[in-house]
Amino acid sequence: MCGAVIVALLLGEILVRLLIPVRNIGPSFSVHDPVYGKTLKKNFSCTRSSSEFRMSLTTNSLGFRGPELVEERTDVLLCLGDSITLGYGVDDGAEYPRVLQRELVRNGRAQAQVINAGIGATGNGRWLRFLQTEAAVYSTDYVVLQTTGNDIEDNIRDSLYKLSSNGTLVSCSVSPPGLSRRLQQIIEVVPGIAYSHLFCLAREAAGRLRPAGNKDSGTVRREESGRPQEISQPEKLFLALIERSIELCRERGWPVLLVAVDFTPPRMEMLQSLARRHRVPVIAIPKKSQRPDLYFRVDGHLNSAGHKFVAAQVAAEVLGKEPAIQ
Repeated sequence: MCGAVIVALLLGEILVRLLIPVRNIGPSFSVHDPVYGKTLKKNFSCTRSSSEFRMSLTTNSLGFRGPELVEERTDVLLCLGDSITLGYGVDDGAEYPRVLQRELVRNGRAQAQVINAGIGATGNGRWLRFLQTEAAVYSTDYVVLQTTGNDIEDNIRDSLYKLSSNGTLVSCSVSPPGLSRRLQQIIEVVPGIAYSHLFCLAREAAGRLRPAGNKDSGTVRREESGRPQEISQPEKLFLALIERSIELCRERGWPVLLVAVDFTPPRMEMLQSLARRHRVPVIAIPKKSQRPDLYFRVDGHLNSAGHKFVAAQVAAEVLGKEPAIQ
């Protein structure tokens, strides 16, 4: 029986490698966290690959992608966001926060230190908790909040916050590690299995089957013009989280910048309206349909050219100049 199982797994591995493209091949970057739900592994290094790229990823002792922080820096810019900020798909050093740091130093900001606090598949609730609990520890001077259109759904799945009946934000406790996290701990002690195409395909399938959380009538009704007729509860939660994050930055004296990626026009209108109300600049990154040269063709994440583009836009806003890359 053991021999039959081994042969079946080997055949399955061969068939998957030959016939089925697997999106994420390599170990998980993250572990369960009782405050944020998940966080990046500390002092971690690995490679991930897909049909379009092979990337190296390294984290420091604090669990941020990139090198160790330099304590004497006095010009600290904090980047919060999802897999776009993390830089999924590009090698170490090509993610936009690292490119941004080089750009700031090149423009005379020798003491600049850009902290990449991004982590994939997370929503805006993680921003707020990070700003409340950790941001001040790093002597933050400026905050970049990168948001993606799917954050609206990620906020529901993360369940870090919900809206009360009167519309105020309510903080929720993090659930204990689920079955997938417990299996991850067991599987990761087996050498090489994280790079098995069959295992990674099963991990993708399990991710699609994961419950979405306590979703509250998420569909927004729209008129024929495409403009929103009614804002859904997930959209209200999204806006409330962003608004509270902006308010918290203002309370602590941190200038804040929003970077928006992959939003539909109605949702982009909502975000820009909120930003105008709080006088916060918004950088809208062109969608893949507008600038396919900035994205991986199949995967959909920003490629190295896309990260250079984002870094140029953010640097221009921080420095008060015209962006070097259009």
